[in-house]
Amino acid sequence: MSYIDVLGYKRIVDKLIDQPAFIEELERLYYGISISALKELQDIALIENETDREVTAYYKKVIDSICVRCIADSFIFTLQVPEIDSKKEFDERGFIKDCVSAYFGTIKMFSQLFICKAGLLRGGISIGKHYESEKEQQLFIFSQAHNRACEMEKEARTPRIRIDESVRLYLDDISSDLVWKFFYRDDEDGCLCLDIYKGIQASPRMNNILDDIKRWIEFNIKANWNNKKELGMIIAFAKYHNSRVNSEPINFPAASLEYITKCEDQYKILKKQKGKKSKRK
Repeated sequence: MSYIDVLGYKRIVDKLIDQPAFIEELERLYYGISISALKELQDIALIENETDREVTAYYKKVIDSICVRCIADSFIFTLQVPEIDSKKEFDERGFIKDCVSAYFGTIKMFSQLFICKAGLLRGGISIGKHYESEKEQQLFIFSQAHNRACEMEKEARTPRIRIDESVRLYLDDISSDLVWKFFYRDDEDGCLCLDIYKGIQASPRMNNILDDIKRWIEFNIKANWNNKKELGMIIAFAKYHNSRVNSEPINFPAASLEYITKCEDQYKILKKQKGKKSKRK
């Protein structure tokens, strides 16, 4: 299970709560971004396997195994692997591997789309016993996986999606190549995190998304220049963004930000100012 939190949600609510038209637009945006990630994966599977109906049906079943919901300031992605029956022509381990790959691929696409359109995210991904049901339009979740994913989100601190060690062990058991296909070790503290830029290949569509993310970062740096907490969050993500767009296989330096050092200097000034205020108190 993945629990992904929208950063700055309280500010968004305070700003829009008396504007129903904007709330409806935000709802359409959130729904479109989350469903778009699933639909895009399905479209890719259909295009790649359009000549083989059996394989196409298989990948549709893989993608249908993923569930996504939006509740207030969080998105919840679930994949209940034990309940999936493998097709007899595919071995169970291979089917689970495909489901897991589609699951992380969906979260990667969702994160890219969300950040370039709506803002930063922070989350946690864990594994564990999980129960959920829908009755009369009400969602009920009773889950160890959900509890641990929420804890991981809080522990993440900066805009990133942390991975529970139990997930790594599970993936190693399925296939040793799955971990580094999707994750990276954060240089700051060594935590395992989802790399939302992993595997991106330069293309007109992807370059547009990276450009949109760059513009979002630039706009919000200016808007939060004197807000220590928000500026710190944006800087953390901007450094990660720069490290990815300037390296292979993306190698799209046009999407990098050139004034991170200046932002870090401003952040240090704001920290000192807060320290002085605290001493005066």
